[in-house]
Amino acid sequence: MNTLSPGQYVFIESIAEGREGYFYELCKRAQDLQNTKHGLTKLDFRFHFLNWVEHPDYTLDPEGIVVTPEQKEYFKSLEAKLRCKIDAGKRTWYVKKLESQKDDMKREFPSIPDESWETSLDGNYYSKYLTAARQENRITKVFHNPTLPVYTAWDLGFSDSTAIWLFQMEGRQINLLEYYEYSSETLPFNIAWLKGKGYTYADHFVPHDASQHEFTTGLTRTETAASLGVRFTQVPNLKIDEGINAVRDILGRCFFDEENCAKGVQYLDAYRKQWNDQQGCWVSKPYHNFASHCADAFRILAMGLSKVEKAQKANVEGDFKALRGYFGQQAYPDMYGMHTGIMRGF
Repeated sequence: MNTLSPGQYVFIESIAEGREGYFYELCKRAQDLQNTKHGLTKLDFRFHFLNWVEHPDYTLDPEGIVVTPEQKEYFKSLEAKLRCKIDAGKRTWYVKKLESQKDDMKREFPSIPDESWETSLDGNYYSKYLTAARQENRITKVFHNPTLPVYTAWDLGFSDSTAIWLFQMEGRQINLLEYYEYSSETLPFNIAWLKGKGYTYADHFVPHDASQHEFTTGLTRTETAASLGVRFTQVPNLKIDEGINAVRDILGRCFFDEENCAKGVQYLDAYRKQWNDQQGCWVSKPYHNFASHCADAFRILAMGLSKVEKAQKANVEGDFKALRGYFGQQAYPDMYGMHTGIMRGF
């Protein structure tokens, strides 16, 4: 690459293996640069994408081929994104190709650029859940609600990165406002960053080992944070598999800010199991890579969420108790009954 000069060209073509690696980073940077007002220089890469819809040979006789309702819905949404019609012949080709490609279809024959990064690797813990979030437009602009508190979930780095997720709860919906990760910085530095956001905070969830004493200060992380005005809440010491399942249980309720959580979503997507070369299979143990701190912090979030939801439920029950005392039992017979719509009006 260093031998290239302005006016010379290099073409890089590949099939991506998920949302990580040199090829992914190269393509994303090229896409981002093309979308800026400054545009590209003569030393920048230009992103090109050719989808299967444009290929003249990708068509089959549709007679006798069944297209499922789910596939019809996919083609309908694809037509809206591509702003073109996909005829019966091309739909048939895609359906038949899908039979042999299965989970690799979007990676091998992507319809839009984002599908290029989807991976069918069974070893990725959260990929399919984040794919669903993209399809359901839950990776979007997420606004901070000043009437609600902000919660944080931490992976406390000792000799490496500290990762923090900032989120709010609106009913059962989990709004991820921001993902923060910083390497080789002190706890006071990270707390100062947090305070600089100007949010009103509720709980700050941290791992159970935050109560361990540090050799340098003799204090625990919890004690150091308290001296700086931040009260840590330690989550239970669950097995990693239990924490991963807790994350899977909540991802369907999560909305991620597309800009401030971009790195976090990428890292969650890349979080995977270890691979055993000798046995040719995945090991049920996380692979420690750049995605680990982010995923660990999100696991803390999932485990701390039960405390938040219990508090919310207690608040709602208290409100209903007060309303029943004012209006009478007949008006509010059951907090989960038919009259809960009245409560939402207050």
